[in-house]
Amino acid sequence: MSTVTAAVRGVVVAEEVYTIPEAAAIKKVSSDLIRRAIRATEGNTLAAKKVGKGYRIKASELDAWFDGLDDA
Repeated sequence: MSTVTAAVRGVVVAEEVYTIPEAAAIKKVSSDLIRRAIRATEGNTLAAKKVGKGYRIKASELDAWFDGLDDA
């Protein structure tokens, strides 16, 4: 787990970012489901940034994706 900081109109905003395994553990889903959501081109996709060989997912993006999943 890492923190990303950005200045928005002079205010520093920090947000947690996660790797695929961290995101999967937080939401109690498989890493494969997270990977498929990142690669998806339609429907409920998950935005992520490629960093080296892995991905980083903002906490807000992970929450929005998870909230958009269909209820069982």
